[in-house]
Amino acid sequence: MAHQLPSFDPTAPTTSFHQFSKLPTELKIQILGHRLRVPTKLITVEDHVKNLKKLLPVTLVSKELKDLAYTVYYTGNWFAIGERTQRQ
Repeated sequence: MAHQLPSFDPTAPTTSFHQFSKLPTELKIQILGHRLRVPTKLITVEDHVKNLKKLLPVTLVSKELKDLAYTVYYTGNWFAIGERTQRQ
């Protein structure tokens, strides 16, 4: 008898992971890096405004997560500041 996978119901409630705070800091940084690091070489002012949509919700979870998120975002990306800066 062949094994059947359960059907996927997109209307079913999603489960969430409530143990994030118990993860090691190094793992939290890696997870935040996947969310907050931008693969382009330079982030312009316009890009930064768009990226805030990803950054701000993370910062509202807890002070620890806010501090980690800001550190990951601002140290893991390159920023272009000034009128004459061009994306490379």
